[in-house]
Formats: sequence, structure tokens, C-alpha cells
Amino acid sequence: MEKSIILIPYAEDPKKKSGVNIHDNTNRKEIYLKNCCVAAISAKKYNANSDVALVTNTEIPQDYLNILNKNSVLVIYENYDEFVFGDDYNWSLAFYKLCTLSKVLKKYNYEYYAYLDSDVYVQNSFDNIWKECDQHIMMYDISHGLQVTHYGEMIEEFNKFFGELKMITHYGGEFFAASHENAKNFIEKCSIVYHEMKNNHIITTHGDEFIISIAAYYLGGLVKNASPYIFRFWTGEFYLVSTSFQYNPITVLHVPNEKERGMLKLFHKYIKKDRLPSNKIVWKICHLQKPRTIDVIKKKIRSLIKK
Repeated sequence: MEKSIILIPYAEDPKKKSGVNIHDNTNRKEIYLKNCCVAAISAKKYNANSDVALVTNTEIPQDYLNILNKNSVLVIYENYDEFVFGDDYNWSLAFYKLCTLSKVLKKYNYEYYAYLDSDVYVQNSFDNIWKECDQHIMMYDISHGLQVTHYGEMIEEFNKFFGELKMITHYGGEFFAASHENAKNFIEKCSIVYHEMKNNHIITTHGDEFIISIAAYYLGGLVKNASPYIFRFWTGEFYLVSTSFQYNPITVLHVPNEKERGMLKLFHKYIKKDRLPSNKIVWKICHLQKPRTIDVIKKKIRSLIKK
């Protein structure tokens, strides 16, 4: 049995909706592939003893393949035919992460499995994460309370699924890690939720996070909060960060606002040129220490307009 694998799932289907975190849809594939390269190569940098793989259902252009191959990143092709919803379903492509985990579990025999979103930078080793996986499934509690609109929406959707009020934890879809057996247990629970949604026409507006949160609820104490290892940084006009990138440093920086900004700069300035930046440079490029001036100005203008 191979030791561990870190997966970066990426699906393409022009008929399906992908979500709301990207603005330049005319250049969508290029943006995502550049993000995937940054995520996968940074993961490999700190995890030489783990396999790292881009898992996709679409053809990867040769120039990106060359970059990935040069950095010992695997490319695995898998059709998107599990956890499939309608083309007009919001976040439809996000469910490919579950399809990816299901297929890799069936075909490849690793001791540990993890998957990450493409808009992440890995700045430390997964060694401690794998140790945690000996006892737990690691999932990221994004710490949304009832004062957060998205969590209120999720509660309403959970109510429709369960037929009663259940304030279960909202887990983020950007991170998952588990042992082989626990990953199988998790994906089996996800499949149960998926089929119940399909059979009962349950609709979610929050993509895979709806399924994985209910699966985690079913798994109870087996799931442990992965927030000591990952944080979701918001670096746009809405600025929400933590000093955990540097102090008691986390392993995975999730930077959704940087998909079309910092992540592209990291690709063109470093990854494409076959070099990797220091973590301090990543923090600066992704504006984890202070917001961009342009975002501060935009926020100020919006607040003045509201007055």
C-alpha cells in the first residue's frame, strides 16, 4: 500500500455551472489550470514522500503537463459520472471533488487520502495531518454561526433534508483528509445523502458542502475540525484573515479572492519559471497581512454611497 496522496480535483463542462468565485469566464480554464499548478506544486514541495495528483475530466494542454511533470505531479483522468446534478444546478462542478475521491479510492490503494480546492497554497508538510488521520477524518469547520447569512441558508436546507431543525456543523469543501478505511466510510455516507437528495428532490445552493456536512453529522465523533491546519482567507473588499499563516502556522492557505490575482501572479512569476517563492512572499502576494489599497478604496466608496 502506498503511503499517501493529495488530490487537486478540477472538472470542465461548459454546460454546467461552476459557482460564483470567478469573474473572467471567457478565460476560465486557463485561470483554473494555473491555480491547479500552484496548488499541486506547492503541495509537492513540502510533501516529497506523498503523491500529488491533478484529477480531471478534461484534456490538459501540453505546456501545463510539462510544468506538472517536471515537478513530479501526477495527472489522473476520470470521467465526471458520480455525484452528478443537472446542468443548471448552482456549484454543479464542485461535486466533482466527491466523484474524484470515490474513483481514486476504488482504483488506487493508499494509506491516506486528501483533497484540496485549486485556489490553495500549501506552505507546510502534511505529516501532522496524516498522524491525525490515524484516528479521525479531518474536515474544516468554517466557523459560521447563525449571524452568517450562508449558515442560515444551510440550516433551512438541512431542515428540508431531515424534516426537522438540525443545526449541524457547516464544513468547507476545500479540504478533506482521512485514512483509507475512513475515506471509504465518508464517501459511502456522501453517496447515501446524494441519493436521498435525488430521490426526494432536495436542492442545495451550497454545492458539495451540503452533502459533506450531513455526511460528517452521520459520522459523529469520527470527524475532527481541521482548522489548525487550514484557514479560508478572504482578501477582497470583505477582508477576513487570521495570523495563523505565520503564528502556530497552518498547512493550507485557502485564498478564494486570489484565484484571479495572487494565484496567477504566483504562477507567472514563480511556478512557470520553475521556482517557488518563500512563504513570506506568498503572504505578501496574496495580501494576508494587509488588504489591497484598491479594495480599501472600493469599500470606502460603497460605504459612502450607502449613506
